[in-house]
Amino acid sequence: PHTLGAWIGAEHWQRLVLHSGAPPNGFLAIVGRDGRLIARSDAPQLAGSLIDASALATMAADADVAQRAEMADGGVTYGTWQALPRAGWAVSARVFAAPIDSAQRHAVLTALTTTTACLLIGVALATLLARRVTEPLVQLASDGAALPTPPLFREIAQLRDALAMAQEQEAH
Repeated sequence: PHTLGAWIGAEHWQRLVLHSGAPPNGFLAIVGRDGRLIARSDAPQLAGSLIDASALATMAADADVAQRAEMADGGVTYGTWQALPRAGWAVSARVFAAPIDSAQRHAVLTALTTTTACLLIGVALATLLARRVTEPLVQLASDGAALPTPPLFREIAQLRDALAMAQEQEAH
């Protein structure tokens, strides 16, 4: 058995990640078995640097997990990776967390605002409806059968008519 090896320069790996279709607002990276960044599509100057130890441990433990991670250069990202077991390498696709987090906060704020507005509208409508029911009842209680406008509900009209008949019967 013979073993054949080849040296592939860093610029070729960099070109590979640049032309492999990085996600919008994100990047692709190749990580070596020792946790060194071999190439990164958005920051070639980081090649050779060590990736975060917690990210490396997660990559070693489970290759099918998407994670939120703080990058060595200070950025926070969401990403996933695919381990290449024979090489001991991993390929990672990551997107920056700020736009995703901002969109999520916006969605939650919009939902809360909409819910609050609907609740306030519901309370206002319930108050108006209650007023439309109670005002004629208050008028009936104070003035007897006299209502200046036709009542909104049939039951109030029936109560008015019953009060009017009771007043007629009382008068005779």
